[in-house]
Amino acid sequence: EQARGEEADHRSDIWSVGVVLYEMLTGKLPFGGDYEQAVTYAIMNEEPEVTDEVPSNMQAILQKALAKDQAERYQNIDELHSDLKSSEESSTSRTKAARKVRKQGASNKTTLYLGGAVVLITLLAVAYFLNRSQPIDSIAVLPFINSNNDPDIDYLSDGITETLITKLSQLPQLRVMARNTVFRFKGKDMTAQQVGEELNVRAVLTGAIVQRENALRLNAELVDVSDGAQIWGDQYNRTMDDIFAVQDEISEHISSSLRLKLSSDDKNRLVKRHTEDTEAYQLYLKGRFYMNKRTGEALETALEYFQQAAVRDPTYALAYAGMADCYVLLPQYAGFNGKESYPKAKAAALQALQIDKNLAEAHAALGLTYVSSELDWKSAEQSFLRAIELNPSYATAHHWYGLSYLCMRARFDEAISELKRALELDPLSLIINNNLGSVYFYAKHYDLALEQLQKTIEMDQNFYIAHWALGNAYIFTGQTFKGIEHLRQALQLEDDALSLASLGYAYAISGNIEEAEKTLVLLDELSAKRLVSPYFFAMISVGLGDKEKTMEFLQRCLELREYWHILLKVDPFWDTLRGDARFVELLKKVGLEN
Repeated sequence: EQARGEEADHRSDIWSVGVVLYEMLTGKLPFGGDYEQAVTYAIMNEEPEVTDEVPSNMQAILQKALAKDQAERYQNIDELHSDLKSSEESSTSRTKAARKVRKQGASNKTTLYLGGAVVLITLLAVAYFLNRSQPIDSIAVLPFINSNNDPDIDYLSDGITETLITKLSQLPQLRVMARNTVFRFKGKDMTAQQVGEELNVRAVLTGAIVQRENALRLNAELVDVSDGAQIWGDQYNRTMDDIFAVQDEISEHISSSLRLKLSSDDKNRLVKRHTEDTEAYQLYLKGRFYMNKRTGEALETALEYFQQAAVRDPTYALAYAGMADCYVLLPQYAGFNGKESYPKAKAAALQALQIDKNLAEAHAALGLTYVSSELDWKSAEQSFLRAIELNPSYATAHHWYGLSYLCMRARFDEAISELKRALELDPLSLIINNNLGSVYFYAKHYDLALEQLQKTIEMDQNFYIAHWALGNAYIFTGQTFKGIEHLRQALQLEDDALSLASLGYAYAISGNIEEAEKTLVLLDELSAKRLVSPYFFAMISVGLGDKEKTMEFLQRCLELREYWHILLKVDPFWDTLRGDARFVELLKKVGLEN
């Protein structure tokens, strides 16, 4: 079936059992050849040779098990088992008769072969089909290969992958590896089985697309990680207008092949479409493609594509959710004014929820706006928990809830638990690995923070924010010079105010006042080019022991409603201020102190 490009099912497995049975009885494989193509040719065109040493009733069983036409093959394993039992009984009767005419030796040999075959085939079949009948509870969808090798349609191959991940993550019984993790394998020379073993999942979906103008060819294959066998595979030759139907079909085939018991609600979620407009969908995919680059420029480009998708289809909830994500992230990555950006994020998230109240992505983005802009901690927690309830496999919801809510309120054990849950879903995400280290840092578990952040840097030496976080961890364990080394590395990788502020603090507490004051000047020069949070100026000022300026900067940060003010309760940079009445009052304004 695979060689002909047809759909394989349980009868293909029965054919495989026939191959094993043939080899048991004859001592050789039914189809031979010196190279793979020759073997494939033999399988498709030749009949296996069976000598007279194999009893005629067994020859008939082999012929039926190895039939090239599925309809002529055994239709279920019980039929094959029944014929094997009948063959054994018939052979035993013949053996008893043969003893009377002193032909015991040859007949006993036949009986032994048949009896052993029945026992082994029974055990093999039971073990194999019991294993195959168990639901598969975890899967990784690897990035679909862009067979055109055209970077201009990377958004399509990546987007189809991400859509399938999103669809499958709606199923509560299934653990689905998140996008950040699977995309770490993009372009790597690894088999599906190797990837599955590394990610500790039971199945892996691979695929490839070819686009020619409006024509679309898509191949997909689902692999069992335990043995590398194909569970399901198919090829789709459609047009771009059929892209939604293809994705629905693939999702349904996967859920069926994984033997998941789905409720009617599960099935509806699996095939739910957020738009019927293929052009709006492609604009949305381009938005996701750029958003995942996580640079200021790319986020602005992503926002434009999401806005275009929403104009094309004003009922497209995911487009508004994408806009909300961009507005939430732009203050951190592009220096946007939080006081302007977060209200836009909230408006976009609410628009998405007005269209689809059960959209987990919108609830998570809304939760972050409640925290960062409105300091409405109660509503924030409700939004994060609703996102997790709607999609327990949405790693970002666990990540943001753990870091931006639980950690900031010093509920560290719960925060660590949520970050670890996010890592189960997205184990190769650099930012989640980094932020688990950050939670350890804020909880003052400095040894655990150092270990986790070093692990993150081992995953990617060029991930600048991990160097920044590791530099901070070294500073607060008294290893200031090691901290300075990592902060300098962070600055070499990214000209970022965050790293510059930590470096200025490190210089100040180590007594290098001149260099600390230089960093203040550099921050000031940087602020002429883009928005630099007052929080960063405060970090250097507190290192220099200037409490008055520090409090002025922190008050200004709160007025601007930037993300950074929510760290005030837990960030060790402010430990020297905790007895100051003005700082306590500031915590009350942020909602972090009674």
